[in-house]
Parts: sequence; C-alpha cells; structure tokens
Amino acid sequence: MNRTKGIAGFTLMELLIAIAIIALLASLILASLSRAATRAKTAQCLNNLAQWNLTLALYMGENGDAIPRRGQGVQPLADLTRAEDWFNALPPLANLPTYQTLANQGKIPKPGDNTIFVCPTAKPTQNTNFLPYAMNIYLSPWIRPLPHHLPEIPRPASLAFMADGACAYSATVPSALAYSVPARHGSKANIAFLDGHT
Repeated sequence: MNRTKGIAGFTLMELLIAIAIIALLASLILASLSRAATRAKTAQCLNNLAQWNLTLALYMGENGDAIPRRGQGVQPLADLTRAEDWFNALPPLANLPTYQTLANQGKIPKPGDNTIFVCPTAKPTQNTNFLPYAMNIYLSPWIRPLPHHLPEIPRPASLAFMADGACAYSATVPSALAYSVPARHGSKANIAFLDGHT
C-alpha cells in the first residue's frame, strides 16, 4: 500500500505570530543593549570624575590644601592662560598636557575623544573651547584674593568639586542658566565631591 503523507506547513496566522514573537524578542534585546551602552558611558564618566578627584588630591597635597581656581565662572571658557585654573593646574598631575597646551597645539578635546577631559555622552557646542566637565562655580573664584583651602570647607563629603558641565564653561552649578549642570546620564548628572567620592 502506497499512502502519501501530507506535508505539514505553517498557516498564515502561525507565520504572522512567529514573526511578531521574533520582533518582540528583538526589541527587548535592543532595549537591553541600549541600556547597557548607557550604563557603560555613565561608568566611564564616573571614572573620569574619579581621576579628576585624584588629581585634585595630588594638587592639594602639593599646594598646602589649596583648591585650584574655577576658571571663568558664569562666562564661557575663553581665558586659557591662567596656570591656577583647574583645567591647567590638574592635567599635569595625570600626565596630561594642560588645556592651554592642547589649545595652542590645535588639539582641544572633541566629543567622542577618549580622555578624562571628555564625558562620553557630551554633545558639541558652538563655543570655541569644549570642556564637558566643570568645577563648582562657588569654589576658588577669582574674586577671592586667595583660593579656598580644604580645611575651610566644613563638610567636604557634601560639597561638589566637579560635575558634568555645559561643555562651553569651566564652572557649573545647578541653575536655569546656560552654565547649569546637565542631566546627561538617564536624566541624572555625575558629580565628584571634595572628599574624593563620586
């Protein structure tokens, strides 16, 4: 006896259901990969801030607990010549050129550069100088005859030293103005405190 067996196939409905399930799984995987990439960039930013904190500790150790100057404050970064500003005073302690040296060589950091000067999520700015990290606007301003010293700070663990910056400024503080701390990391900002934690 010679019987022909029927060939089982997918119905259109079964095929559509299978495609929908594959699409759903793909979207879940892509969302997970996106969250992982965001977390990796946040971790890199925190690592950069931890390195700035380390250079601050070295600087204070060499300068009688003095905190470097904050730079231009509420103005966009323009004057790169002062050795006491944090972006010139701290980089040599991490074996990096000062920001002024980078500018003189035409090598100002850009978005995407792999350096402690650049937060991996920072976006370009129209300003000539690009600085994604900024110092607390109230620390060591130039209106003071001398910079702040660590012993003057009553609670260093609760005072920010540096944070994600607006990219055109060397100093920052939470504000409605252009120099405000931006929330670049999942609606949050990364901050380094004077006691060394981030």
